Amino acid sequence: MRNRDLIGKPDWTPATYEAVAADRIAPNQVIVIMITGEVRGAFGIDPRTADDGMPVWIITHLATGHRLPREFLSRDAAVACAQTLEGLACWTMDDPGQMLSHPDARLARRLVASAPGSRADRAEPSGNVFRSGVEPS
Repeated sequence: MRNRDLIGKPDWTPATYEAVAADRIAPNQVIVIMITGEVRGAFGIDPRTADDGMPVWIITHLATGHRLPREFLSRDAAVACAQTLEGLACWTMDDPGQMLSHPDARLARRLVASAPGSRADRAEPSGNVFRSGVEPS
């Protein structure tokens, strides 16, 4: 992924980055989507419109291109969650399987699940730290 060049920015910086998504026609296939948002550290954030028409903010893990399983009601809430998560070592990994088995992954799941300003009703039932269900805005 070309996102490697964006990882580690010390301040929120406008950027276009790659995210992965399940193909609607062949759900077992993954496609790459270009997202316009902001990046800092290991994460990108961007505004979108949810399926129900509500404006939300999404956090994407830049190293894997996967989105986190929460929609945030404001930029400030998405920024706060990303900043809370960025100190965990699991986010330095670019392999989703290794990341999910990292000792920090359990704490990351709890922090994402309890993040203030998120739409808790949109949580993934599997409890994954991230998912590849990115939808274009």
